Amino acid sequence: MTVSEVNFQEFISLIQDEIKTNGHVDVKFSDKGKKLRSNSQNDKYWAMLKELGDYLGYHDYELHELLTFQNLAETKVVAGRNVTHVRSTTDLDTNEFSDYLEQVRRFAIEYGFRFPSDISQH
Repeated sequence: MTVSEVNFQEFISLIQDEIKTNGHVDVKFSDKGKKLRSNSQNDKYWAMLKELGDYLGYHDYELHELLTFQNLAETKVVAGRNVTHVRSTTDLDTNEFSDYLEQVRRFAIEYGFRFPSDISQH
């Protein structure tokens, strides 16, 4: 829901109703100007994971879990305790996702694998 001065009270009423019904509400704010990763970036990412997974002997989803933990994990303090939070790739903007794809490439090179696009560049 996009909230503005025009529908702010409606938004507050919806939150209040949700809290009365469920005891809590989860709200996520986003910057409307932030362009999230594109579908083509995501398709490329999963193709990369498939190729790398075939080379290393892992499933693409296993590599996804490993690489997001390795590259997108953040430590936060919650109730006085350190908690590890792993950002979702769906929350990355196009620039952040490009940086993440570069981290995936570097990881692959560490294990002796080069993506065909990398080979053609060298």
